Amino acid sequence: GTIEASGTAITGTGTNFTSAFSVGDQIIAKGYVREITAIADDTNMTIDSAFGVAAPSGTVYSRLGVKLDAGNVGIGTSDARSKLTIASPVVSSSPLDYKEAAVLLKGGGDFGGLALYDRDQDPGTTSDADTVLFYGDDSFDNFHIAYWERNGANLRRDLTVDGTNGNVGIGTSTPNAKFEIAGADVAMIINNTSGSLPWTLTTGQNGNDNLTFKSSSSSVLQLQPDKIISYKNIGIGSNATAASLNGKTKVLSIGSGANNVMPGLVFTTATNYATNGSWEMLLEPEGASSSTFEIRNQTTSRFAIDSIGNVGIGTTSPAHKLDVAGDINTTGSYLTNGADYAEYFMAEEKLLPGDLVGLNAESGFVRLYQEKDVLLGVVSTKAGVIGNMELYNSENAVLVGLVGQLPINNNQVHIVGREVKTLDGQGVGTLLASGDVYVNISSQSREIASLKSENAEIKSENAEIKSENAEIKKQLKELKSIVENLSRKIQ
Repeated sequence: GTIEASGTAITGTGTNFTSAFSVGDQIIAKGYVREITAIADDTNMTIDSAFGVAAPSGTVYSRLGVKLDAGNVGIGTSDARSKLTIASPVVSSSPLDYKEAAVLLKGGGDFGGLALYDRDQDPGTTSDADTVLFYGDDSFDNFHIAYWERNGANLRRDLTVDGTNGNVGIGTSTPNAKFEIAGADVAMIINNTSGSLPWTLTTGQNGNDNLTFKSSSSSVLQLQPDKIISYKNIGIGSNATAASLNGKTKVLSIGSGANNVMPGLVFTTATNYATNGSWEMLLEPEGASSSTFEIRNQTTSRFAIDSIGNVGIGTTSPAHKLDVAGDINTTGSYLTNGADYAEYFMAEEKLLPGDLVGLNAESGFVRLYQEKDVLLGVVSTKAGVIGNMELYNSENAVLVGLVGQLPINNNQVHIVGREVKTLDGQGVGTLLASGDVYVNISSQSREIASLKSENAEIKSENAEIKSENAEIKKQLKELKSIVENLSRKIQ
């Protein structure tokens, strides 16, 4: 049957209290054990104290006692399915006293507990009682699982739970942390049953203080008191790669993490982070183009490399192999394979490498050199230093070598010995053994060319003046003729 409890009063349904119980028996219901103090009839009785939780109509109960069934022992149950069967455990939100324990193991001294004997070794001798002990000590403050080796009279406390602070120790009876493993050669194995390689965490090997992570028997990572040693490639971030550079070199791979977290390293001083700043090495930081690597001071970019290998100092979008936003100072030499100094000019026509370049004094644009032009230089093919870079991306810009060693189109110049001149006789430079021309068009040459141009303009103006004078003389002659005719008529 079932029962219903109201305080200490018990009402049964389908019960037979008078024949099933006696005053002083114990029953168990809702996980609580209570003693029967009075039996009124088959459906009403009284217990010593109310159950710790409500027991409404239909609550299942059982008599707490011992039942022998075909050699099996049942405590609190008549269905003894094993050598020892104990009814439902006691459940309570408050500490239990000994009356409410499902099983109470009590003994004198330190060794009140449960002992599992191994009697397979040399029965009847002093070696026949190696034992695993489950016991409490110090008035049950601590709980131990220990191994007793009788032959060596050795008690090895393998696991301890400290009842005062809840610390758990393996290999130590006085754990100083929530979980402590102690021993001369401590190891912990983590084995994935579906995998092929177990992981091992060891310390204290060979008498040292190193902490070593191993995969199977191969060391992967070791933490030493003064350094960290990696025996394998290291990846940080969910997208890091484990590949090595050449199959031998160990690599630290830093990949992006979840939610597009930028991969990078941060270097900072121990004090005044916000004031002193930090240095950061980042891949694809905010606002940067794809695959750009930057070195930043706080949030200011100081160095950048883009995906095609262009390097920027002071700029995050370098347009050249080295793009510097700012001044450059050097105490050494500037080395280049280029052989001339060149500048960009706007051209009024398409020019080819090696073309002789003149400045059209009327338009201000450069063109293929013509007589009366200001001679500038030669279209450059291998400039060492370039000026006027703001015109670099202009569609009609042309790079003109002003001084240095340049190849030149021979059909545009006149060469006598080593002297190279324009077809109208202006000096261009000197022919070198390499076949290039050392171009050094002096400012005096440019001034002469300019004077010639001005002279030509003056001559042109003089011609115009002469033409205008002739016209004026003609008009005066016609006017004189008209005056003479009028004079005759008046006479």
